[in-house]
Amino acid sequence: MYLIKVFSSPKPGTVPILGRDKAPSVNGDSPLYSPSDKRELSPQRRGGAEKRFNAPALRLPLFDKEGIRGETILRGGARRRYSASLRLLGKYVVHLLFLLSLGLSGCGDLIPSGSDKRPTVEAGTTGTQVGQTAPDFAIVDSQGNTRTLSQEVAALAPGNAVVFYFTMWCPICDSHQGHILSSIIPAFPGSKYFLVDYVSGSVGGTRQAEVSNGYSGSLFTALADTDRSVLNLFNATMSTTVVIDSTGVVRMNEDYKDGSRLMVVLGGL
Repeated sequence: MYLIKVFSSPKPGTVPILGRDKAPSVNGDSPLYSPSDKRELSPQRRGGAEKRFNAPALRLPLFDKEGIRGETILRGGARRRYSASLRLLGKYVVHLLFLLSLGLSGCGDLIPSGSDKRPTVEAGTTGTQVGQTAPDFAIVDSQGNTRTLSQEVAALAPGNAVVFYFTMWCPICDSHQGHILSSIIPAFPGSKYFLVDYVSGSVGGTRQAEVSNGYSGSLFTALADTDRSVLNLFNATMSTTVVIDSTGVVRMNEDYKDGSRLMVVLGGL
């Protein structure tokens, strides 16, 4: 196996001799070699070199900051290993593209329509989708008091609702909660507003998060969903907003976004 670098020679019949401490280059003015680094090859030596390197070779370009300045020649075992590596790489690429095409074909329509494609529900059934009667549940607030959905709904006046916002106390959640405080609650003061904390893991943690984030004494009531049972019940995630009217029917179960949808739902009660 031979691995050599070939650079253009300034003079026919000469071969640059590279010093061990010299940087690669190709012109006579560079650190690669100077005129004193070149020597004439006898016809016998030139013939021997041509005969030795006359086998088929694979030429690979060499690059530096200014572009192609030479090439690397692979012969023998190095050439075979390089070719085998290229074939193996090609197989991996083909397999990857095949798996990717299978995955995309199973996704159906990759462009969301923006419309609600959840199946319609039958009125009067119990569930967490819009139009269903919400199942009752119990949860503890940040003060250690147990609250049930049925009790909160029973205390509502007609035309009002219970609003649950699922929070992680993150900056996005804080912006949503701030918008509810400044724009939603003043417009619909008869409804009840709860922050469902599903990340703190304890009543004490929920209380600490409520205080540190500036919501202690606000019109929100923080709830500690320590086992994430309410989160799972409504199939919720960060910023999910659930609205349940005074009859116990779910009117909204979706992400908060800009709050306009919540305004429309509360305004339509």
